[in-house]
Order: sequence, then structure tokens, then C-alpha cells
Amino acid sequence: MHVKTTSGSGAAGLGIIGTGLALALPDAKWIGWTLVAAGIFVFIFDIRIERGHIAVGSSKSARERLKRMWPQYLMVLSGILFLVGLVGFLQLSVTPRNQKENAESSVLEYNQPPVVAAVPITPGILLDIAFEVLPRISPPDGTIHIFEIRQEQAGIQTLPIEYQFDPSAIIDWRRSFPDWPIFGISKCEITSTTNESVFYAVIPINLKFREMIPDSPGLPPVEIGGAVQTVSGGIQMRSGRVMMTQQSSFKVGRIYPQTPYVVYFVNRTKYLVDIEVPQEGKVQDFSKTGADFEQKLNMKLGRTTGLHLSASSSAFKSPPAPLPPVLAPPDTPEKR
Repeated sequence: MHVKTTSGSGAAGLGIIGTGLALALPDAKWIGWTLVAAGIFVFIFDIRIERGHIAVGSSKSARERLKRMWPQYLMVLSGILFLVGLVGFLQLSVTPRNQKENAESSVLEYNQPPVVAAVPITPGILLDIAFEVLPRISPPDGTIHIFEIRQEQAGIQTLPIEYQFDPSAIIDWRRSFPDWPIFGISKCEITSTTNESVFYAVIPINLKFREMIPDSPGLPPVEIGGAVQTVSGGIQMRSGRVMMTQQSSFKVGRIYPQTPYVVYFVNRTKYLVDIEVPQEGKVQDFSKTGADFEQKLNMKLGRTTGLHLSASSSAFKSPPAPLPPVLAPPDTPEKR
């Protein structure tokens, strides 16, 4: 069997294949156009295969060969047009990479929740104040915090004091307070109102000191916020006018959300003390300076049954009775 091809068939085949590769491979068009150029070269020089050998040149001119093989060339042109249309159709059907990435990013942005700017949370604390007595047994760490209000010669002083005892030991408060027992005691439990601990809190309090006068018949009823107290010797005293006010504060290193910080208010004066807790305190940040050193601290009250501290009973003890005067012996005349 002898295989024979014409230059027109070879050129047409190379042209179709080259055009298809040029359109299908945009990044390597040179391969397709090289094959197209090879097809033109094959047609011009009449390169063909005859009986298994490559033959070049022919007695017929290119015009005669073109007239004889016009059906093949028409099929080549039709094939090229078909490939062009197919590639164009595929390119229009396929989304460009950049548009696809933009579409995917827009979908992701749409599905993601809106980003809300982080708003700094203002720290806050809750103060539960109630009447209480000092504990008889020390806590596991042995530390008891007392906010003491005492009366001295220089005036009224407020002193945050930390008492340290042996863990879980029995406490004898008479050694710390000579005027024991003290009845003006309130227990204050402080916790953070957020899920975060509060560090270096400065808690202000306002104190009002009311005089205590004997409750004699004929006096008007005790005003709202006042108190009636029985002191040593069965004497009944009642609160009167406000004698003075004082602003004070105490600091707490760390306040936890769940475990309360406990402090006891102790009144050792002769006055009825009213405790007023403002709505704002301060938080100190030692890593900052200037105006950022202190920040706002929200404060609110829980239990408020211990906002009045009774006067110290020892302040109303009757003074010791004066000794009777010593009578001088009568003068006796001397014997002469």
C-alpha cells in the first residue's frame, strides 16, 4: 500500500491545528502560529509525502494547485472559523479569574458578620453592704480588711487597716479594740460587674456624722435616716443634726467577678455615721501617665441595710464619780 499526500492537505492540516492551538493556548500562541507558518511553507514549496518519502516541488504552479484543491481550503477555512467560534464561546462562558476572585471575596464579605468597632468596656463594681459582726475565725489566708472610723484628739480619722492572723484561727478582738464590743459594724462585699477583674480601684465614700442626744419625752419623732440606740447603763440615745461631713476613700488592688473582696466598716466614734457611696470611682493604670493614668469606675449598690453605723457605746460611758472632798480636822486651841 502506497501512501500519498498532497502539499495542500498537509498545509491545511497544519493550519487547522496551529489555529486551534493559538486560540486554545493564549499563553503559548507562538506554538500555534508556528504551525500555521509551517503550513504556509509546506504549500508554497509543495512539500508532500509520496510512497513513504518526502517530495518537494511540483511541475504544477501554485495557482493550478489552488484551483484543484479549493474544496480542501474551503474546509480549512470552515474549520478555522469553527475553532474561532468555539474558543470565543468557551471564553464567554468561563468567568475570568480576577472576576471570579472578586465574586468570591464579595460572597465571603457578605456571609461574614459586620465588623463592629471594639468599644472599650468601662469597669464596674457592685457593693453589698449589710449589718454584720466581725468574724470570730480568720479566713484561710488570715487577712481581714477593716475601714476604721476613729475619734482622736486631732479629730475624726478614717484608716483602712489590714489585720493579719493565723489562717482559720480564733480571733480575740479585745486585743485590737480596747473599747470592745463595738456595735457600729457593717460588712461590705465588692465584686466586679463584668467578666473581667478590676485592678487598682479607688473607691470613694462620703461620711455624715450625726450627733447622739438623750431621747427625752416631748421630742419630735426621729427623722428619716436617723436611729435610736440604747447605750451602756440603759440610756436611750437618738440621732440629731448633722455635725460634720467627710470625704474618704480606700484602695483595692484587685476585685474579682465571682469572689468578693470583703471589708468591714467599723465606727469607733460618738456619732451616728451615715455612709454614702457615689456612682463613680477611679481605676488607676500604672502603665500610663497623664490624663490616662486614671479611668472611670462605675459603682452601684446592692444591699443597703448597713449604710448607718451606730455610735460606739464606750463613748457614752458615764465618767467616774469624783471623789468626795477631804474635810480638814477642826482647829483645837493649844494648851498653854
